[in-house]
Amino acid sequence: MTDGALERDALAKLLRNEDAAAWAALKDDGWLDLVPEEDGTWPMVTTAATVAGVVASAGRSLPVGAHLAAAATLARVGDQRGDAGSLGVVTDLWAGEEGRLEGRCWSSAAPDHVLLALPDGTLGIVPGASCALAADPMPTFDQVDVRRISMARDDVDQIGDLQAVGVHESAVAFFLAAEALGAVQDAAERALAYLNDRHAFGQPLGSFQALQHRAVDVYTVGRMATSLLDLAASGWVEADLGSTASWQAKVFAGSRGVWAAEQAIQLHGGIGFTWELGLHHALRRAQRARLLLGGPSRAAAEVVARTDVGPRPGLTDWTLRPIPLEPLAP
Repeated sequence: MTDGALERDALAKLLRNEDAAAWAALKDDGWLDLVPEEDGTWPMVTTAATVAGVVASAGRSLPVGAHLAAAATLARVGDQRGDAGSLGVVTDLWAGEEGRLEGRCWSSAAPDHVLLALPDGTLGIVPGASCALAADPMPTFDQVDVRRISMARDDVDQIGDLQAVGVHESAVAFFLAAEALGAVQDAAERALAYLNDRHAFGQPLGSFQALQHRAVDVYTVGRMATSLLDLAASGWVEADLGSTASWQAKVFAGSRGVWAAEQAIQLHGGIGFTWELGLHHALRRAQRARLLLGGPSRAAAEVVARTDVGPRPGLTDWTLRPIPLEPLAP
């Protein structure tokens, strides 16, 4: 494993092309083939998360996270359709009119196959050509590859049971968090650099104490994001499938990740809100991680269901802890 610097540099070169060319380059160079071994372990999951995060940080409309999550699931169940050009996942599903299934799909504009958790608790796959895709009305998802999807139940092939569904959704949660937190980390680093480079009243903005406190909190979120993703990645490497840590990362991305992206925008002042700067990509992806796959209540419930009652080792988000009060003198 590396610290991700080599992956980031290589991907930055690939992403200078148009989206279609960049997707083909990612596929040709093997970046999208980082799927688990037959026993379920995933030794290159850190690299896969880095790839997804770098693409998201660049603000490109390439659903790398969705593709990797779907490809990983297909590899585990022994389905060869993971070699298709573009894969997607349905994150939320409900019964539509005339017996059709409807939901939200995280994918490219024309996925070859889409994976979904069926209402009967099994895992299914459907050709993208059999689905009707349309723009999602929720503005938070604009330009981040989330669309409304509709399909006939008869077009869906069952490929896995309830256990496969659980593992698949944990992988989707992991990559939602990886893309969001990767973009948030980039936004945080840019905010810190801006405070050091930009001057006001003859001194760097970073010299003002009020901004320093906010910058430290944003930096802390970035460090926590790295730790949580590493913790989740360790689970996939060690074959426990990292489910708890993956959902924890998703919760963090949708709470503190959203907050940090907002702070990065505000620390840039008026220019932070301009689309030319690109900081809005981090906020949109953090909101996507929060809202997809059942929303924040579902993610929190998954963490609680997988967590033993009582004290346990883990990471503490110190930015959320209240300031202790001194006891009153008797």
